Amino acid sequence: MIYEIRTDNDPILLTPTEEFNFDNPQIDPIELANNLLETMREVGGVGIAANQCGLPLRVFIMASESGILACFNPRLRVHADAEPISHEEGCLSYPDLFMKVVRPGLVEIDFQDERGNARYMLLTALDARIAQHECDHLDGVSFTSRVSKLKRDMAMKKRSKARD
Repeated sequence: MIYEIRTDNDPILLTPTEEFNFDNPQIDPIELANNLLETMREVGGVGIAANQCGLPLRVFIMASESGILACFNPRLRVHADAEPISHEEGCLSYPDLFMKVVRPGLVEIDFQDERGNARYMLLTALDARIAQHECDHLDGVSFTSRVSKLKRDMAMKKRSKARD
């Protein structure tokens, strides 16, 4: 099943998500992971959070260097040796909007997989960036808030011109 992507000003994007409950699942976790993956592939993304699909659950899917990761109830920590890296980001919920965002290049993540098994990973480079972007979604934080107002306004203006 392919979900409809929520965009720009949808309130669900700015609302922190609820923990996924493996003891009393809100939805079958394997089905949810498969549907998120199918949606991500359909729209050409490298990551997608459940709330981008209208589901207020703390879950995201990402394409990582080691394959597809389904991350339920993720918790990120910036690694002690992390250096900030500036890189252009886009977002499926903000089509045609691209901005340089500074994020740590090394993070640790604890999460549960789609079967509820506890997992830990050290993520670097693009994988670290994707996980941080998706965890921001789960916390109700837009990538547009990670840049200055001036940079955001310039990017929005560029997007408007591109759409005309």
